[in-house]
Amino acid sequence: MNELFTEVLGIENVHGAMVVSDEGKVLFQQFNQAPVKDVGTGNWAGFVSSLSSAKEADLIFESRRIFARRMTGGYVLVVTGLYAPISMVRLSADVLVPAVEKQINVTAGGGGGGGLRRLFRRK
Repeated sequence: MNELFTEVLGIENVHGAMVVSDEGKVLFQQFNQAPVKDVGTGNWAGFVSSLSSAKEADLIFESRRIFARRMTGGYVLVVTGLYAPISMVRLSADVLVPAVEKQINVTAGGGGGGGLRRLFRRK
C-alpha cells in the first residue's frame, strides 16, 4: 500500500496521507515527518460525519491544511502545509483513489465484504 502513496507524499509541502473509514477509524497512514500529536491515532468519526456526502473538501487551518477525497468506504486525507500546491494534490488524488479502490476490490474478492479493514490490517 505504501507504493500507492509515494506520488502524493513526494509533492512539495505534503506532510502525510491517511485512509479513514466511514466510522472514523484510521486504517492506513504514512507521514514524511512526525505527525502532529494524535493525528493518526485519534477517532475521526466527528470529522467524517461532518463531511457527510461531500466528494471533496479542502480545509485550511492556522498552520496546516487537510485535503479530503471521498472513496468507497471512507476518505483519503492528505495533510499539507499552507502553501502546498493543491492542484498537484488533487491530481494525485484523482489517480490514488481509483487505485486504492481497485486494490480493495481485489483483496476483498470483488467486493465480497471486509471492505477497507481487510486491506489495512495492522500487524
